[in-house]
Amino acid sequence: MDHSVWQQPSRGQHLRRLSPQQQAVVMTHGDLLVNACAGSGKTTTLISYAAQKTAEAPAGKQPRMLYLAFNRSVRLEAQQRFAQAGLSKVDVHTAHSLAYKHTFRQGGYTLMSGNDLKVNDIIDACGLMRGNTAKMALSLATHVKKLLSMFCNDSAQSIYEIDYPTRSLGEEKPVREFIARHTNKITAVAVDIFSRMQQRTMAITHDFYLKQFQLNNPKLSYDYILFDEGQDASGSMLAVFFAQKATKVIVGDDAQQIYGFRYAVNSLAIAGDHHGFPTLHLTSSFRFDEAIADLANAALNWKKCYRPGYKHPSITGVATHQPPADGLTTDVVIGRTNISILADTIDSLCVKQQIVSVYYEGRFESYTYMDSGGSLMDIYHLNKGMLGQVRSPFIRQMSNINGLKEYIGATGESSMKLALQIIDTYQDDLPGYIDQIKAAHMPDNQRTFADRIYTTVHRAKGLEYDSVRLADDFIDLGRVLKAAEKLDRHDPAYAHKVNAMNEEINMLYVAVTRSKSKLSIPTGLSLKPDTKKINNQ
Repeated sequence: MDHSVWQQPSRGQHLRRLSPQQQAVVMTHGDLLVNACAGSGKTTTLISYAAQKTAEAPAGKQPRMLYLAFNRSVRLEAQQRFAQAGLSKVDVHTAHSLAYKHTFRQGGYTLMSGNDLKVNDIIDACGLMRGNTAKMALSLATHVKKLLSMFCNDSAQSIYEIDYPTRSLGEEKPVREFIARHTNKITAVAVDIFSRMQQRTMAITHDFYLKQFQLNNPKLSYDYILFDEGQDASGSMLAVFFAQKATKVIVGDDAQQIYGFRYAVNSLAIAGDHHGFPTLHLTSSFRFDEAIADLANAALNWKKCYRPGYKHPSITGVATHQPPADGLTTDVVIGRTNISILADTIDSLCVKQQIVSVYYEGRFESYTYMDSGGSLMDIYHLNKGMLGQVRSPFIRQMSNINGLKEYIGATGESSMKLALQIIDTYQDDLPGYIDQIKAAHMPDNQRTFADRIYTTVHRAKGLEYDSVRLADDFIDLGRVLKAAEKLDRHDPAYAHKVNAMNEEINMLYVAVTRSKSKLSIPTGLSLKPDTKKINNQ
């Protein structure tokens, strides 16, 4: 039991180091939306907000506060920073850790092995092999898994509320046609799986207990709830957030919304447009200088090509960075996709031998494993007809490469598409290249000693580096202009296409704003403002 005596932070001590914009947030009362650019001190602002509201409380009465972090690493850092600010009583959780505390621990559930629902688990549980070929069963089960993930991350109360065909309009035509033919079956199996989890006859996933947390309509006993990185919120957690009687503050950057593929929603728009939260902005970045800020602004302005009247608050870079004393910085390459990262590594390490050591953010293996299961080398061996070397039972069920291509056509599995591109590019040299990369990979505790750090933009989210080089697979203005010309407001998939364009530009913005001082851009990617071309759309 903690017998320490709580002491109020002294009034105003936390305000002296804040910008006027940050101070405006801290001094606000009532629900609030803060749209904050990259590197603008979002977490620092929320900690200062918590300190101010604590200082304003009646003597001896500490307000109850919850801070919601984006992921576990941010949660651990925030716990430490709140404690250093004298606010160790603030509860710090991720959405999942909060749901785990309130739902999983008290629900008598069993967590699924590997913490994820596998396609074969669905096939085995629901007998999808009966009357179906292996490829058909795999395709159906993959869509069941997608629908379940969609539902668990949505605010809907029932799977039947999810219009899966409409939500899949952004997929390619063969995928849409498959869904249209089998919607009833996919929905029925998804309902069955979710019901089994609720009845505790089937092990559950992390997404399930988050969804069940929402369905339980929890009433949280907090005076303030501070939601950080709100642009990446799931609809289910957002529903819990808005249902609380606490004073609610949501902070995020709508230009950093890049997790649509995980069914994150535009929570900042929902807070402002649907719940009437007043909006404040943090537009000064303490991460980078004005040169990088200009590039970030130029990228975001491309949205004017297809969104007339679009306006984003101009970002100002106020940082001044001194080069390291030894003059050395680790070269960091950020790519949009795994294939660009692998291609750069193979070219620099294996072919040209320009570097001898590398580090991949988030482990190298995660770049070579597929979303549905199996690895890049499993698909390589399948392509070579070497079924005995295919370790994944999931990939082995495809029988041959044509079976895999049929599965991709029915499901739109993007990571497998990229794997086929890699295999087609490097052919029989690929296994040797993969072995070379593994041998050159530095351990986690020596990452800063690597000649080069590689990461995708999604893995780089929340990180910053002294020197950044962008891979050549990000969208450029020419592609934006061409896509804008093809947009048709009467197209049923119009909203999906606009959202996809937004995320492509947002990914470029996130990549650009990871750099603190030095940024290298591919020759074909011009980020100079082209006002004439943009405004003529």
